[in-house]
Amino acid sequence: MRKRYLFLSTVILGMSCQNDISQAEKIITTNESFLDYQNKLEIFERAAKKSKSDSLWSRYKMVSADLQAQIPGRALFSIRNYMDVFDSLPHRQEASISLLSAAVVFEDELNDQTRALKTIQLLLDNYPNTKIALRAEKYRDLVAMGNDSLVLEKIHNWQTKRN
Repeated sequence: MRKRYLFLSTVILGMSCQNDISQAEKIITTNESFLDYQNKLEIFERAAKKSKSDSLWSRYKMVSADLQAQIPGRALFSIRNYMDVFDSLPHRQEASISLLSAAVVFEDELNDQTRALKTIQLLLDNYPNTKIALRAEKYRDLVAMGNDSLVLEKIHNWQTKRN
């Protein structure tokens, strides 16, 4: 009887794990509306917890961070998730992508150019000569230019120098 109970509880637990993961995948692949963001955040967080030892963990953490970045007042939670991916998987491509994403959130959502530039520098120091580093350098140049009235002229000059 005890073995049967253990077996049934394992099956039920496994089904609930798969349910969160399948729900998360459905949300990602079907472009569902993010109006019910709180429920979707919970699904992504549960899916990430249940796939901690799986390669899908970073996917769910980053999707959760992407969603949080779009919700007013959730930018710091978004950055925390991106930095979790960087700290946990420093030798995977997702780490560099998460750093660039965190820098974008610092700049766009928090208007914190200093932290955005520091995050970009962290990316450049840890992942030099990668495609993400090249994009980060371009983004760093845009952030460093600031939001003054001459920004369009600076962008034009920057583009003509590259050509």
